[in-house]
Amino acid sequence: MHDQETTTTPKPRVNARPGSPTKQNRAISLGELLAMNFPKTPVERRRVYGIWTLADGREVLFDRDYSPLYSRRPGEPAEIADQQRPQGIIKERFLWADRDSVYSLCPATQRKIQAVLRTWGIAR
Repeated sequence: MHDQETTTTPKPRVNARPGSPTKQNRAISLGELLAMNFPKTPVERRRVYGIWTLADGREVLFDRDYSPLYSRRPGEPAEIADQQRPQGIIKERFLWADRDSVYSLCPATQRKIQAVLRTWGIAR
């Protein structure tokens, strides 16, 4: 038996004014999520995960995928990091707490990450 796909006209929002456009929320597929170009997403929205300290003294901010975001030498401004994972990592410091998840960060972790971004000159 062949299932037919049914379509319905979207219902306007309850609080929508007559004649105003309605915005439809929809779930995205895993394929759409994976196709998103996250490297072009601002670093504040990309979930900074930790800081690597390298043998030469440089520090590198990395995200949850262990992709470098920014690097800096002590006393110098941050610059966009090379996308290759650096060699010579001697220390790895995580900024997330055990209670944080991929979908939500506790307020203390959010403040800690914002403080690091401000210190590095990346966020205000």
